[in-house]
Amino acid sequence: MSTGVSNSSVSRRVDPSDVRVCLASIVQSNTLGDHDKLRQLISFMVERALAAPDVPLREYEIGVKIMRLGGDWDPRTNATVRLEVSHLRNRLAEYYHREGLRDPIHIVVPKGAFNVIFVRAENAPVSTFRPEYNGPEEPQRQLPVKPILAVAGVVLAGAGIWFGLKLFNKDTADDEAPQPAAVQTKPPARKPHSDKPAPATPLQQARASARDFNATIARLKGHADTDPKRVELAKALWWNGGRKSAAKTWEQVEGDLSPSILAMWGLAAIDSKKIDQARAKLSSASPLEQARFHALMTETSLALDALEKVPAKELTPGVVADPIFTSIEREPRYLAVLKKAHLIN
Repeated sequence: MSTGVSNSSVSRRVDPSDVRVCLASIVQSNTLGDHDKLRQLISFMVERALAAPDVPLREYEIGVKIMRLGGDWDPRTNATVRLEVSHLRNRLAEYYHREGLRDPIHIVVPKGAFNVIFVRAENAPVSTFRPEYNGPEEPQRQLPVKPILAVAGVVLAGAGIWFGLKLFNKDTADDEAPQPAAVQTKPPARKPHSDKPAPATPLQQARASARDFNATIARLKGHADTDPKRVELAKALWWNGGRKSAAKTWEQVEGDLSPSILAMWGLAAIDSKKIDQARAKLSSASPLEQARFHALMTETSLALDALEKVPAKELTPGVVADPIFTSIEREPRYLAVLKKAHLIN
C-alpha cells in the first residue's frame, strides 16, 4: 500500500535524534513484548533508512543480516523475510493505536516495501492506526446517474399530483362540513431548555488544564528561573513532542529529581543510565511516584499496584489528570481507584 510519500523526502523533514527517540519507545513497548527479532528488525530498518535514505532496502539484505539465512538463500522460494516484515507492520499498527498515540513521528513500513519512512503524526496514513486489510482491493462501483435522475423525476411528479388532489379534497370537505364553535385551548407547556452544557467536573477541568501543553509552555518560558519551574517546563515540552528541548532544559536543573522525571529525561536523551538511576530510586519513593514511573514506562500492572497503595487524600484531580497516566487511564483498576477517591461516579 502506498503512503503517498517517498522515503527520501520524508526522512529529510525529520530530525534523526527525534526518530531515534521514537524508535526507543517502540523497542521498549509492551506491543513488541518478547519479540527480540522484531526489535532487531525495526532497529536495523530505521538505522539503515537514516544512513542511506535514497538506497532501497532489499529483502535479501534483511535475510542475510537480520534473519541469518545465509548467503545462498532464495527470496523467491523462502518467504521468511516477507512474513517477518508483515508481522512487524501489524505490530506497529497496534502500537500506534495504543501506546504510541502521542509519538510525534510515526515509523511506517509501507505495504510491499522493506524500507521504513518517517511521517509526522498529523500526516500519518490511516493504516498506521488500524490493522491493514490484506485482501484484494474492491473496485469502486459507479452508479448510473441518468437513470437515477429519471426515476427521481417521475417519483417527484407523482408525489406532487397526489399532494395536490389531497389538498383539494380537504378544502372541499372543510367547506361542506358545519363549523364547530371555537374552543379555546391552552397551549402545551414547554419544557425549560438551556443551551448551556453541563459544568465540567473538577477532574475534567484538571485534565484539560494538564493537557494544554502550549499554554503551559508559554506561561513558563518567560520566568523559568527556578528548578521546579524548569522541571515543569521540561515536562510540558516533553509531552508536546519537543523531547530534544526538554532534555536541554533538564540539563540546567540541579538537585534531586524524582524517578519519573529522571525516566523522562532518559527517554528524551536516549540515555538508559538515567532510567537505571530512576529504578534505583524507586525503593525509597512514595507509592504515587512509583505509580508515575511505572505508568511512564508502560508497566501497567506495577503502576496499578502502586496506585492502589496511594492514600485517597493524595489523589486530587490535578494529580490523576497528569498525562503520565495515559497508558493506564482505561484500565478497570485505575477507574476503581478514581471511584474510591470520589473523582468519578
